[in-house]
This record gives sequence, structure tokens and C-alpha cells, in this order.
Amino acid sequence: MASYKAKTIQKALPKKGFEERRKGHHIIYVYYLDGKKTGNRTFISHGSKMEYNSNLLSKMSKQLNLSKEQLCDLIDCPLTKEQLQQIYIQKEG
Repeated sequence: MASYKAKTIQKALPKKGFEERRKGHHIIYVYYLDGKKTGNRTFISHGSKMEYNSNLLSKMSKQLNLSKEQLCDLIDCPLTKEQLQQIYIQKEG
């Protein structure tokens, strides 16, 4: 699995339907489906030099209810906002 800088992840999540929330010094990204908040959320370190390695990406994929491959596709952008929405709809149904 690849590694990513926190800044790269922070740029990718809002493009796919996640909204940024700040709670103290924590940055939380929450996924909204049809305008409703879902349980799919993750925390991002706001250190610009922070690097997310395989271990942290594995934890993040579990938080977001995605496979590691789907998470990498979300960050690298082959996974579209619509495809992510379909993944979450299928998991709910």
C-alpha cells in the first residue's frame, strides 16, 4: 500500500462528499449521503509533514468502511464521487 501526505488526503476527501468539521485541534471528515450525515468519518492530522503509512491507512479504511484499495482509489482520484456514493448505498442496503 502506498503512503500519502495528510495534505493530499485533505484535498481528496471533500471532492468525494466529505465535509470538514473542526473539534478543538482535531480535523474530522464526515461523509454525507443525500444531505444526511453518515457514520463514515475519519480524523486527519493537521501537521503538514504528516505521512500516512500502511498502518494509518488501514485504520482510516476501517473508519470509512472501505477496503484499502478503495481508499487509495479515493485519494488518487480514480474513484469518483458517484462511485463512492454507490459503494455506501450498497453497504447500507
